[in-house]
Amino acid sequence: MQRSRFLAPFAVSALALTAAVGAAPPGAAQAQTPEVVFTGDFESASVESWVSRGGVTLAASADQASSGEYSLRTTGRTSGWNGPAHNMLDIVEPLGVYEFKLDVRLLEGAADAPIQLTMQTTSESTGETTYNRIAGADVVTDDAWTTVTGEYTPPEPASQMQFYVESTDPTVSYYIDAVAITMLQPPPDVELPAEGTAAIDFGADHQRIDGFGFSQTFGRAEVMHGSQGLTPEHQREVLDLLLDTETGAGLSILRLGVFGIQPENPGGPDAEPDYIWDGEDFGQVWLAKEAQAYGVERFYADAWSAPGYMKTNDEAANGGELCGTPGTDCGGEDWREAYADYLVQYAKFYEEEGIGITDLGFTNEPDFTATYDSMRFTDAQITDFVKVMGPAIEESGLDMNLVCCDAAGWNRQIQYTNAIQADPDAARWVDIHSGHSYVSSARSPLPTDNTTWMSEYALASNVWNEAWDAGGSNSGLALANDIHDTLTRAEVNAYITWFGASLGTTAAPIQLDGADYHVSKRLWATAAYSRFIRPDAHRTEAATDAQLVKISAYRNADGSRVVNLINNRDTAVTLDLALTGAQAGETITTYRTDEEHALEATGQSTLTGPEAAVALAPRSVTTLVIEADDAVSCHARIEVVADWGSGWLGKAVVEAGDEPVDGWELAWDFTSDQRIRHLWNADWSQDGTTVTAADVGWNARIAAGASREVFGFLATGPAESVELAC
Repeated sequence: MQRSRFLAPFAVSALALTAAVGAAPPGAAQAQTPEVVFTGDFESASVESWVSRGGVTLAASADQASSGEYSLRTTGRTSGWNGPAHNMLDIVEPLGVYEFKLDVRLLEGAADAPIQLTMQTTSESTGETTYNRIAGADVVTDDAWTTVTGEYTPPEPASQMQFYVESTDPTVSYYIDAVAITMLQPPPDVELPAEGTAAIDFGADHQRIDGFGFSQTFGRAEVMHGSQGLTPEHQREVLDLLLDTETGAGLSILRLGVFGIQPENPGGPDAEPDYIWDGEDFGQVWLAKEAQAYGVERFYADAWSAPGYMKTNDEAANGGELCGTPGTDCGGEDWREAYADYLVQYAKFYEEEGIGITDLGFTNEPDFTATYDSMRFTDAQITDFVKVMGPAIEESGLDMNLVCCDAAGWNRQIQYTNAIQADPDAARWVDIHSGHSYVSSARSPLPTDNTTWMSEYALASNVWNEAWDAGGSNSGLALANDIHDTLTRAEVNAYITWFGASLGTTAAPIQLDGADYHVSKRLWATAAYSRFIRPDAHRTEAATDAQLVKISAYRNADGSRVVNLINNRDTAVTLDLALTGAQAGETITTYRTDEEHALEATGQSTLTGPEAAVALAPRSVTTLVIEADDAVSCHARIEVVADWGSGWLGKAVVEAGDEPVDGWELAWDFTSDQRIRHLWNADWSQDGTTVTAADVGWNARIAAGASREVFGFLATGPAESVELAC
């Protein structure tokens, strides 16, 4: 958990893109045989080459072992960072991709506790020390071994590098065993092919994208509005950088912190409420109105804690639980309904200010006790309270989604989501499942079909770092990789960073500094996604065989399409792209973000077909934007006409843009085992799940602005509607 992010509220060279005719679609990704570079099993009955961090006592122990006869026992911890440690300088290499894996178990009698794998590095070039979380387990017990696994890429050459095992519980003792570090991909100084291929299918949908967001709670909105001297001119410039869709990041979700609208106990949970509202809300009302003027429509209000008098510990800070939830004893007082009403009233105050709260949450990091506002919830307490909060929102008449639970770690959020989903009376009320990426990163989907948000994360930071690819884990390139991994592996619908602009050694994109401000390359890493991938876009299928290159693709509701490519190599690579859903005549613009470029347009060309070649600069993000062009575009959809269980009747409808269509060809992928048995009025074929169909002459032409049913078919398997480009 990154402690420094929390503060109490204040008192008052051009990249060429050229058409490449006949580019072959990519084959399977090139195999890279994993290589185990380090193991530790302690079967020598010694601590081997492990050392004590923070004065702990290390010993080989036969009391417990996950394999063999011995493990490494750690006792005598007095602080969270204490634990067993190992030097990594001669084991891992800069820019290689490594899997770290070990088994951990608490000593008998210890209360459940989280365990984290961390890397401390000192940069060879700057001398600065950073701390990078590799992986974590939210709950480790004394009665079973837990396997902790995560990936880590050393960002640059280091003069010191130490891997260690720690816990936010400062005194818990534990065993570790079966340590293994495996190189998954070699460092980029290993010679890699200078060319590769990629395939993008803009018609093959993954998740919807609700947007990208930020917060300015804990008084940061007031600082942005000039409370520490930021000039009006600079206030506008900071707002432009965060919110402008043409020149800035175009962020589209604002997360608001709910604090202090009823600071005093009105006389008990059944007493008449005594709410107060100053119309400012620590500067958040001003910021919300500004954001609305830039086009932001999504406002997420989230509470860190109920007022202290509603809790078991009688204070807003230091955890405690909501009185009335299962397992609490507050002298018979039940504050659940009063707390739900309190949150609804907050939304009503914003409604009076002209801001519609669209999403409402009642907890922030309920798995973490903090010295600032915080409140704990167990699984049972979460499921209990959503049955109170959901009806309160419904009865309010406000159009709001209920969001839960903003756990500090994604793995812990999986547990909250599982608990909610297992209780139908609770599940019906939760619209959005949300988690943070601190204790454990968002690297797998939450177990729900509902909307999911990664609702807060900031890279670890103990120094203000403006660089794109230097200074360790809080560089711009590191953030781009995290955004990519969160979108493609956790398949979230939204990515919300912590602060948009903050103070000191912040990992926010912008540092506020009195009358001035400073911009880091993290802003442009975010903007490569948020400026171009707009609300209601869909992530679409994209894959590449180029090692150390990451690719993702998106289709916006207006028909524009976006491809983001991250080249993690220190050498350039050229990719041949196969672009299903793009066509000749469309304009494609290339943007580059690296040490010398801040999301700068570096090239523009006209496609001559659904293929292109793109050169990726070393250690860069390349963003390709295919503009929506009604003059050359058309849209198509596969519709279900009738469904009788064992089979179904479908039809295809093509809609022309501002110019007539004179010939069409459709291609789409079914998501299951559907098979077309008969299709009329098109030349067609099916290969596995992929279907292609083209006009037969007489039905080739569609007038500008018109739509036409172009063919029908009979199919087996589950009925499925498809939206696609043509």
